[in-house]
Amino acid sequence: MATNPDQGALDEPIRNAVVHVDGDVASIWAEYQVRREGKVSHCGFDAFHLARLGGRWKILNVSDSFRQDGCGAAW
Repeated sequence: MATNPDQGALDEPIRNAVVHVDGDVASIWAEYQVRREGKVSHCGFDAFHLARLGGRWKILNVSDSFRQDGCGAAW
C-alpha cells in the first residue's frame, strides 16, 4: 500500500486465519480490516497461496476481496 503523509496512519490487522496444508502446498484465508487513524476504511478477506521450496515457505499469490459496507467496528 502506498503511503501518503496527508492521509493519516494506516493499520491492516488480520484475524480468524484458516490454514490448509497438504505436503508442500498451503493456503490461508484471513479476515482483514483497513483502518485509518482507528476508523475502519474497508474490509474483506485475504487469500494466500504458498509453496515450500528448499525447506522454506514462499508466497505464490495473494488475492483479496474488498467492501466498504458491513465491516463493523474496529477490532
